[in-house]
Amino acid sequence: MSVVPANTAQDRLKNLGRLQDIPIVRQLGVLAVTAAAIALGLWLFFWTQKPDYVPVFAGLDAKSTTEASELWTDQPFVDIRTP
Repeated sequence: MSVVPANTAQDRLKNLGRLQDIPIVRQLGVLAVTAAAIALGLWLFFWTQKPDYVPVFAGLDAKSTTEASELWTDQPFVDIRTP
């Protein structure tokens, strides 16, 4: 009678090989990298399409600019979250 050693988890893991050799893992990895590249490309495209910020009160002298900015700071804060 011959004794056959039981397959331990470590032996089965060694027989499995590298993780990237498994076809489903490789496909999921390629899918994830492709999705990340597409997402990054779309984000970069839409980010470059945003308009630049421009001054609201362009062409005003120093006195008019000060008066315009005081209009914004003199307004009381209104919390729109409260009913």
